[in-house]
This record gives sequence, structure tokens and C-alpha cells, in this order.
Amino acid sequence: MTNIQPVPAATVVLARESEVHPDIEILLLKRNSRLVFHGGHWVFPGGRIDAKDFKRSRGDLEYPAALKAAVRETREEAGIEISEEHLIHTAHWTTPPKQPRRFSTWFFVCPLYEHVSVRVDNDEILEHRWITPVKALAEADAESLVLPRPTRVTLQDIALHQTLKELVAAATEGNIRVFPKDSKHYHPVKMGYSPSGWFEIFSSRWLLQEVADRQVPDISSLSRRFLGDSTKPESILGDPSHNAVGVLSKNNLA
Repeated sequence: MTNIQPVPAATVVLARESEVHPDIEILLLKRNSRLVFHGGHWVFPGGRIDAKDFKRSRGDLEYPAALKAAVRETREEAGIEISEEHLIHTAHWTTPPKQPRRFSTWFFVCPLYEHVSVRVDNDEILEHRWITPVKALAEADAESLVLPRPTRVTLQDIALHQTLKELVAAATEGNIRVFPKDSKHYHPVKMGYSPSGWFEIFSSRWLLQEVADRQVPDISSLSRRFLGDSTKPESILGDPSHNAVGVLSKNNLA
């Protein structure tokens, strides 16, 4: 079989705190069994990044278009309106080679703090469930619910957290799960991804000097998040060849 190039896609993990027990619930959608890709499986809202998503993001960078696609697909598949500003990039999965259909998918977590109504289209999506990760995984083990591998792994990660606050804190740490680890289809900085706005911050040498002079509060912990414990802001200032792309891609986002 000819190696098929993966199609860019985006998916959204909608998370809320349960109203009946102290735990996180995740929205899962059941795909129509007639569909070729993951037919009958329970998945997060998502789909391919369309040309109109690139057009609406005003460029050819994949990450801004993925944000547009994530919002659009959530609306189309679940009838829920979300905002790009609430999306946290947490993972990137690429379908292995020699598969009939391949996708390179941006994963986002979207915390929900207010009640939302779910409306499926009864065509591509037939059912929906708000379910805790632990329960979903147990049902998958019992073979009463079918989960694709990326969905299962994501639920396993979320199951480590009991509250929405804990989940959001962990998601914003910037530790992106990438599959495969040496993926040729994930180059986040080149694709327009800058975690928490630090691309813009570190592109300013003036602000780096402020950082080095300790005029920005709590900057040491924030710098370690991207530069590692052994790298100091001063070492970057000493080498004018360093910039935001070089720092972030070398340490976190290659």
C-alpha cells in the first residue's frame, strides 16, 4: 500500500466538573458505524482542517487553522459554541503509515464552567455521553464501549486529575504528548504554535533584559518551564543568535 500523507485535523476534549460527584466528566460522541474511519467508536468532537479554516485564520500556518477547525467541528458535531481563547493544546497524534486513512491531529482541552446543551446531528454522530475518564476506560475494558487509541490514552492522562482546576493547571504546563515521538508532521513553532504567548515575550530582547534583571516577578519558574532548570535567561542574552523560535524549538517544541 502506498504511504498516504496524513490530513491535518483537530479534536477537542470538552471537560467539566460533575454535578453529582467530585470528578471530571468528558464529552464523548458515538460515530455512525457506517463511517469508514472509526465507525461505531466513541470519540471527542473533531475533524479535518478545511481550506476555509486556513482562509479564516488569514494565513497558511496550521496551528491557527487548527483552532478554527476545533471551534467549527465542536459546533457541527455537538452543537456547542466554544472560544479559541479557551483551547489548550495538549497533544498531537499522527496515524501510523500504511493505513487507509491518516490524520495528523492537534488535540485541545477546553474547560467548561457553565452548563451547555449537546445537539448531535443523528447522521455522522448518533449519541453523546458525559462520562468520567475512569468509567469510560472501565467500559472500554469490558468491551461495551470502543475507544480509538488516542482517545484512550487521553482519558488515561485526564484520569490522573480530580478537579477541572488540576486538569487545566497540568494542561498549561506545556508538556505536549506527541505520537510518534519523532513525528515528521509536528513542527509546532513553524506551524504557528507559541505556548501561552511566550513566543511574543521571548522575541523581545528588551524584555529578556528585564527578566535577567529580575524586574519581572516569578520569572525564574516561568523561564524554567521553557528553558529547563540548567538554562538561565542571562545565557540567552549573551548569544544574540538566540530568538524565540530557537529557544522554544530546541528545548520543547522541535
